[in-house]
Amino acid sequence: MRKTFLSRALLCLCLFVSPFFAHAQWSGNNLLSDLNTWSSQPGYISWHGTTTNTPTSTGYGTGMQSVLAADPRFGTQLVQPLWDNNLYYRQNSAGAWTSWYKVWSTANFDPDECLERSVSNISAAGSADAFFNGYTFAYKSTGASWNGSLISYGGFGASYDTQISSDYGPDGGKHISFRTRNGDVPAHWNQWYELWNSGNLNRSDADFAAQTVNCTNVYAGGNLWAKEIRVAVNNPWADYVFTPKYVLRPLAEVRSFIQKNHRLPEMPSAQQVSKQGINLANIVTLQTKKIEELTLYLIEKDTKQQAQQKEIDELRKQVETLLQKKP
Repeated sequence: MRKTFLSRALLCLCLFVSPFFAHAQWSGNNLLSDLNTWSSQPGYISWHGTTTNTPTSTGYGTGMQSVLAADPRFGTQLVQPLWDNNLYYRQNSAGAWTSWYKVWSTANFDPDECLERSVSNISAAGSADAFFNGYTFAYKSTGASWNGSLISYGGFGASYDTQISSDYGPDGGKHISFRTRNGDVPAHWNQWYELWNSGNLNRSDADFAAQTVNCTNVYAGGNLWAKEIRVAVNNPWADYVFTPKYVLRPLAEVRSFIQKNHRLPEMPSAQQVSKQGINLANIVTLQTKKIEELTLYLIEKDTKQQAQQKEIDELRKQVETLLQKKP
């Protein structure tokens, strides 16, 4: 009878203690020198003075480890390095560890910096300056370049954003402009710049002298096709060749220069052109100058020829007169 009572008491004690023993397995804090150590048991884990397979270079941290009940070769570690406001997790698959992944939280994630933000429209004065990471319809009154869609994107708390503003129609529907924000200067947006296109560059009212179209440093690695190209010329045009004060080189001097240099005076050499290309405005001006000089040479030659022909005609008349008087 006593043995039966003791047996029953021992059974009850085991049933009572078993849950606490299982909980103790979870509650145990396992100090690991290498986080790849896998005990096949769930529980709390920590590391001290080591960075072996830890998520950061911090040598201290705490966390927990969970294990798949059906197969303890699989499980997950969730840890937090000390002095770090971030959580990291990774998975173990039969001894093969994945990389550490950072858990997003209010400590490291701002939805306004990462998620798409769509606003119906903005119209308040200066509101484009405060609009970032999204798209909307913006009126010029906001500081946008045009009445139309506005896109803003960037990073570092919107301190280095880029905005693109387009014209939906009131100004012809053919304008797109952009600007950038310089985060090195508090609340500073750079000016708007318009992107040139076939709708706003080939305008009949373009005045290069007044710089109503200011287009600089356009590069083309291949062919450049156009119906018409206008080149602004800053240097004096070559018509000064026809002024009375202009001194024309003697042809003998030109001939000597060509024999020595194998090019016309003032014209760039083949070596210069191959290395530096040509300045279209300068080369057209020089070519025009050479054409005008050639015209002067031809006029001078024609004048001499006419004078010579006149002398020949006079001599012919004199000869004919002498021949008629001869008996």
